[in-house]
Amino acid sequence: MKENLVLIDTDILIFILKNNPVALKNSIEYQERIGNLKISELTYYECLRGFKYSNSPRKLHLFEEFAKLIEIIPLNRTTFIKASEIYGKLKKIGFPTGEFDLLIAATAIENKLTLITNNTKHYIKISEYFNLAIDNWLK
Repeated sequence: MKENLVLIDTDILIFILKNNPVALKNSIEYQERIGNLKISELTYYECLRGFKYSNSPRKLHLFEEFAKLIEIIPLNRTTFIKASEIYGKLKKIGFPTGEFDLLIAATAIENKLTLITNNTKHYIKISEYFNLAIDNWLK
């Protein structure tokens, strides 16, 4: 049985970088079984800006070294098209979602990846209407 490939959301990546035992264990087991972790360009950006804002050269350096070991999935036209579809549907049903969440979810959907997040409430409606697979590596 083939396991699902995953896209790591920003919150889970931060838990991994902070050596959260559960997130770290799951990421190591995944990498041993499947291969490199994958993140969206937006997750890369969110982490990069956070570490630069916190003015921690050590943390920034560690993140940049870690980023060399993972795959960063680029945004493209199909990602933006899917994100706009998601936006339109969620706006009509009165369930607003942040732009980054829309684009990260669209990246997962378009690349047929399971989104690994602790913020499942941010993505639950997307999961219901757009077949987004979500999982939480902290549970």
